[in-house]
Amino acid sequence: MEEECMQGEVVHKLQLNYVFDLQKNKIDPFERALIIRNILNKEGLSIRSFSTKYGFSRSTIEDWLLFDKITEEDYKKKLKAGFTAKEIYRALRTRKKEPPVYLTDLDRMLAECSTKVRCGLSKAKFSEKTPSIISELQNNLNRYLIKIERGRRG
Repeated sequence: MEEECMQGEVVHKLQLNYVFDLQKNKIDPFERALIIRNILNKEGLSIRSFSTKYGFSRSTIEDWLLFDKITEEDYKKKLKAGFTAKEIYRALRTRKKEPPVYLTDLDRMLAECSTKVRCGLSKAKFSEKTPSIISELQNNLNRYLIKIERGRRG
């Protein structure tokens, strides 16, 4: 039991030493948030008291902890999909309940198009060309989806 306690203290000291290197850009932001959260919990500190104790601004700590809003699995999926940590950070920073934040212009455009189609179908007027336009849209989306899937595998 005493050995476990000593190991826990060693880990805690290593984390505290790591805190002073947190501003380096090489540190993964998700890992940084995890370490800060662990220290906050272990020491029972608020963000304000942590920032005072270790010499960081409160807003900096709050920004670093934005990565608490997503799971490690989601974070890794976004990285694997080609998003940078900075893009993920921006999306987390600007996230509000409404409207949703999209990481790319394509995501935003597709979501807007989908909403317009879904909302407009009940009142929509169509012509003889409508089925061919829908078919072309489906084909284009399917081709793009295949391209995305290949990119994930490769």
